[in-house]
Amino acid sequence: PVPLGQAAKKSKTSCSQGLLPAPVPASVVCHEGAEPAARWAHTATALADGRVVVYGGQNDADETLGSLYVYDMITKAWQEPVNCESVPRSWHSTSYIKEQ
Repeated sequence: PVPLGQAAKKSKTSCSQGLLPAPVPASVVCHEGAEPAARWAHTATALADGRVVVYGGQNDADETLGSLYVYDMITKAWQEPVNCESVPRSWHSTSYIKEQ
């Protein structure tokens, strides 16, 4: 598999291999937009609307990251929210609580 943020090919549309939340099996995923830098020890939280929020982690230089990215599984596009003040963290957890 290709680690998060490392594209299998370089072009406007990139493809990465990885695990996606059920019911999508592990597969190659092509996408639009700038993808996050390669990372590990991050969280990836699936939302009910088909988006996945990726936050924090560490890079290959062991720097702790504070970036937040959103991947839309419907449009297959990455977005980095603006004005998102974040604290660098890794080995953390997230929970999604659906609105009532």
